[in-house]
Amino acid sequence: MFIFKHYIMGRVFLLIILFLFCFVPLTFSEDSKMDMPSESETLIKQLELSKGQEILVTSDRLVSLGEDAVTYLLKSLTEASEVRLKGALIFILGRIGSKEATVALTEAIKDEKNAYIRRNIIEALGKIQDVRSFDVLVKGLSDQNAIVRERAARALGNLANKEAITSLIAVLSGEKDERVKIAIINALGVLKDKETVNVLFKELASQEDLTYKNEVVIAIGEIGDPSALPVLISYKDKLSQYKPKEAMVLFQIKEAIKIVDTAIKKIETVK
Repeated sequence: MFIFKHYIMGRVFLLIILFLFCFVPLTFSEDSKMDMPSESETLIKQLELSKGQEILVTSDRLVSLGEDAVTYLLKSLTEASEVRLKGALIFILGRIGSKEATVALTEAIKDEKNAYIRRNIIEALGKIQDVRSFDVLVKGLSDQNAIVRERAARALGNLANKEAITSLIAVLSGEKDERVKIAIINALGVLKDKETVNVLFKELASQEDLTYKNEVVIAIGEIGDPSALPVLISYKDKLSQYKPKEAMVLFQIKEAIKIVDTAIKKIETVK
């Protein structure tokens, strides 16, 4: 009986030892994991300290995490005060393209004084392509900074919402910056609304810059309205009549004619 009692006690003791060995380290390990920073948090910390090429490398790693990094990026964005870091976080969110970031970005731009940050937000929203950003992008067309206006026009084209056409046309006539005007023309071409071809005809007739005219022709070709064919043929005839002596100007004229021919072929294909 004595031996049996000690045998039972020994078995119980052994079971207790096995329990402690198997489960206590596991519990400790899980608690430790909760205290460890996530990969996203670690990379964001690196981003804060990065310079030059390191910023691009760290950004690429965060982008590769995709949706898993978005929550951490948004949290860091609300806490960030340094312009360089805020710009990088917004840029990364745009590259990831998660619609989870839309509300935070549209709120962030409301009182933003820095044009660089506003530009990055507009650019990111253009990549995310969430209809909830529509009003912010339209407002961006009136931003005091030309680069922000340009990005807003391109973003509206990417959004593919034809409700943007009225706003794009409204700012086109008063816009002085050619880069912005070209972005608006490109957006109208992307949106492919035949109601806009008359506006583009006016731009083709009223502007002198050949580069700008080329962009207008490309947009007309993208829209694909057969009513544009006589206008384009007439414009091509005028180009063919130019006989410049300068080789560079002659080259530019020939390139412009090629662009017109391409637009005509596109329209004829649709027709």
